[in-house]
Amino acid sequence: MDTIREYLPHPTPESLTSHLAQLDSFAEEEQSDVTAYPGVVELLASLPSYRWAVVTSASEKIMRSRLAAAGILTPTHTVGGDTVRLGKPHPEGYLRGAGILTRQPQECLVIEDAPAGVRAGKAAGCQVLAVASSHRLNELQEADWIIASIDQIAVSVDPETLTLNLKFPALQSCG
Repeated sequence: MDTIREYLPHPTPESLTSHLAQLDSFAEEEQSDVTAYPGVVELLASLPSYRWAVVTSASEKIMRSRLAAAGILTPTHTVGGDTVRLGKPHPEGYLRGAGILTRQPQECLVIEDAPAGVRAGKAAGCQVLAVASSHRLNELQEADWIIASIDQIAVSVDPETLTLNLKFPALQSCG
């Protein structure tokens, strides 16, 4: 919605809804090039389902369609771009995600590949791990850490506290 507002002069609520529906149908039709980043399936499988959420700028429908096309089961907890009033870089989505997980934002780690998402995660009060897969390092500098690939993340669960521990070789520690 935010992108449509940016490029469509003086949109009405009806025209926004119409354009979003058109984008959804185009995106749903074109799934042939959708693939998961290396390591995503393994990372998500290593996490208890109640401990993570997807927060996306895409609509709930498109998110589900793309995850399925990439071979990723739809997570228990999601926040779609069509369920928030303000999209990224506004923190609303990540604040809602933390709330769904019954966590304070500072207890959450956001994994992002886009500058607007990094800004949203930081504005929400979360720690942010940026993946330098779709943007240059200098565009991700607001993150706490930057890594080259998700497949570099190792997860362990402390059996006593059930705390998730992540280890990764940061290309850069920004915080």
